[in-house]
Amino acid sequence: MNKGVHAYKKQNKTYYQFRDYLGTDPISGKKKEVTRSGFKSKREAKLELDRLKYEYEHSNPFQNTNITYGEVFEMWYKVWSTTVVESTQNRVSGIFKHHILPVFSQRPVSKLDVRFCQKYVDTLASDIKSVASIRKTGSYVGAVFRHAMRLGYIKNNPMTLVIYPKSNVTQSNNFWNKDQLKQFLKILDEHYADHPQMRTYFYLSAVTACRKGELLALQWKDINFKERSITINKTVTRTLDNSQAIGKPKTANSNRVIYIDERTVQLLKEWKTKQKAFLQRNGSNTIKIDQFIFTTSENTLLSLMTPNHWLTKIINRFNLKQISPHGLRHTVATLLSQSGIPIKQIQMQLGDSDASIILNTYTHVDEAIKKETTQKFSSFLAL
Repeated sequence: MNKGVHAYKKQNKTYYQFRDYLGTDPISGKKKEVTRSGFKSKREAKLELDRLKYEYEHSNPFQNTNITYGEVFEMWYKVWSTTVVESTQNRVSGIFKHHILPVFSQRPVSKLDVRFCQKYVDTLASDIKSVASIRKTGSYVGAVFRHAMRLGYIKNNPMTLVIYPKSNVTQSNNFWNKDQLKQFLKILDEHYADHPQMRTYFYLSAVTACRKGELLALQWKDINFKERSITINKTVTRTLDNSQAIGKPKTANSNRVIYIDERTVQLLKEWKTKQKAFLQRNGSNTIKIDQFIFTTSENTLLSLMTPNHWLTKIINRFNLKQISPHGLRHTVATLLSQSGIPIKQIQMQLGDSDASIILNTYTHVDEAIKKETTQKFSSFLAL
């Protein structure tokens, strides 16, 4: 039968029938055709065919089979970006730009199946060694598929059936033990007294475990010298154009008050006096209530990479164990744990949202502690 409405004879009477194409099932890929007969007039047959087409187009949630993953990503990102801070947008945009969209963007979202996604994850595992990073990337791939499901373009999220490589979690070595930290602070006192800003920054980092962005966002109004406390309520973040800005802390728990020792209080007071004189010589007004503690000579925010450069120079000069500025945070968390301070208190000090993060990420056992554990257990067993 040819497509469209056609007349036919039955018992010397004229009837009308039709056969027509409604669309393609986006899941099975099969064409959907419809056939009806027995209509007494061509108009009646045409009305029924039009009704069936209308119902198919409006009842089938998977009608737009050509929409691409990249187009769904744009719709998802427009909604998702309103729920996170700009620094998170910057980071996640980079993940999509470098790892996801080059593979998925131009492909129809309805044609992407589990086999394609599994191959993608397998390939990703050969380029990214961290299982956590692979899973994080996969979760963002899946987030776009879930949005496609919400919009009715697909029935299932193919990423839910993907098998990820087995976790290869190894304990980070990005920390110092107590003796190494004490050596670092001694170096600051003996060799960097004429670099008061850098010295003060690292002392604060070593006694507070604050994040780098939190320290660089500190203003003098955040310091209560009488109470020996510091209020953490902001951080330096990266904007979408990769410039720096002051933003909200990483988590709700990151808004906190930290107490410091008298030695660190004195360093802050000394730096405040020296900073005022230094900036005034360069023509800057330091009487402002919102004066930042750590600045460039032009009284602008320090780069987030400046502490990295400072630390690298000190480590290389004195042949110290290589760690990053974030490694100081690991160091303090580890030493707090080893000193017997409860995990909940450490969580409050670090401003993390979950105590398990402290246990799984920041606390480490150095070789001396491991040996002590073995010795104590051996003595207990009387070996």
